[in-house]
Amino acid sequence: MADGESRRIYFKEHTGLRFFAAYAVVFAHCFPASDGMRLGLMEHIGGTAVSLFFVLSGFVLAISNRNESGDFTKGPRSYVVARFARIYPQYILAFLIAAPSTILRIFYEHPAPSAALPRIGIEAISYLSMLQSWVPWTSSAWNGPAWSLSVEMFFYASFLILPLPSRRSLWWWFLAGAAIMIIPALCFQAKIGRGVFGDGPVLAMFWTRWPPFRLGEFMLGIGVAQSFRYSIFPQTLRPFGTWIALIALVSLGLSLMASNPIITLAGMILIPLALLALAYGNHSVPARLLASNALQRLGEASYGLYLLHRPLQPVYLFLTGRNPLANFSTPLDFLIFSGFAVSVSLATHRFVEIPAAAFIKRKNPGRWISGTFVSPSIRAQPPAASEV
Repeated sequence: MADGESRRIYFKEHTGLRFFAAYAVVFAHCFPASDGMRLGLMEHIGGTAVSLFFVLSGFVLAISNRNESGDFTKGPRSYVVARFARIYPQYILAFLIAAPSTILRIFYEHPAPSAALPRIGIEAISYLSMLQSWVPWTSSAWNGPAWSLSVEMFFYASFLILPLPSRRSLWWWFLAGAAIMIIPALCFQAKIGRGVFGDGPVLAMFWTRWPPFRLGEFMLGIGVAQSFRYSIFPQTLRPFGTWIALIALVSLGLSLMASNPIITLAGMILIPLALLALAYGNHSVPARLLASNALQRLGEASYGLYLLHRPLQPVYLFLTGRNPLANFSTPLDFLIFSGFAVSVSLATHRFVEIPAAAFIKRKNPGRWISGTFVSPSIRAQPPAASEV
């Protein structure tokens, strides 16, 4: 590699973890459960997994696109094209797969064409523009889980102007990120805004899905990246990094069992700790599992699993001779479906995501890897196959 060229650091353990986070979202959305359980534990499981993705997104973007001082290692054009190439091909595929069931659902809810057609248009435009999360009433438009991609696009744009914290300002950065994350959650718990949004799902969608309210998690991920670069994690604990990350994630899971939003929110602080500890991968059993070839493939395909599982649910139900708008009735039915969804995500990653991204980048040549990056823990790994 020529002088002045940045070596891309590939964190295999993080890639493997992404699969479990994506599968947790599938589990939360599709596993047959009572209404009370779905509004409690399931909601917390899915929400925590999305938070992990948001923090991981900040970490990966900071490591891959900025050096320690905050300078971009790619030109702005290359950065924007890379983000579009990474996100939009599968996003369009999900739109097409979801179209029949979405249109069927809208006509079921609004039988008159004069009522249904405008709603179809609004949902399609909201989804395709990736602006659905900016309006609470449209945040679940077309494909519900895609609201987080609308938030991610806000992160990507913010990343162009956000500074990176220095060693001296790092703790203030973490405090600011935590405050941005906690304050909207507390406002939601206090039911602030009921006069505008009512006391139902729209109020929740405003406080939990409006993109600026999620910026704190992205900032925490950037803070983790800088902590890694500044060697904040104690040297004596690094050999046990994977075990520390595992303990943190298990503790986070136990906090979800309480089905208490305040306890769950307090447990979110464990996500940055887990990602930082996991960056110092070692040869422990959990590290070898997360870095295994099978979990690398599953982790690289996790974006497709996350984005496609909802559109694939009515397809699976239709193929098995059931009402496409129904839910799964047994855990076995869910397990078979989840295997189907994982298989499709692997196929779309291989035959849609990778070739489409390569095609877009070929049509928009730029400086894909440049600049200088110095890390306290350089591990010779292959180039990153995917970024969150």
